[in-house]
Amino acid sequence: MSRWSLTTAEITREGRVVDEREQDKIWGGKFASTIMRQMAKAKAIINAQGVLEKPIDILEAALSKLRHKDLDLGNISPFEIEKAMEIVQNIQGEAESIFGQSRQAALRNKAACRRRSQARSDGRG
Repeated sequence: MSRWSLTTAEITREGRVVDEREQDKIWGGKFASTIMRQMAKAKAIINAQGVLEKPIDILEAALSKLRHKDLDLGNISPFEIEKAMEIVQNIQGEAESIFGQSRQAALRNKAACRRRSQARSDGRG
């Protein structure tokens, strides 16, 4: 029997099994709080993903700009070469910083997954 099933005793009234509509009401009453909790969790996950997707969108847009077809430094004015080199150096520094942040986020995520997995195997989650 599934954890989401009703027992015969739960759907029997006055010695008779109630109709399907009544069984649905009984089922809904029994599992309503569990379903609402799961829905709240799902909503929180979806909202969190919306927040987490924004940085990835920004990174993709930045990469797209760096790969832009009109970004040809061979066409830069000789008076702007020093400035271009400074900007490229700043981009490189920012990229290294962002890469470090992403590595730290990956390590935190991996550790959190291990903790959740351990909690489940210990019967705590």
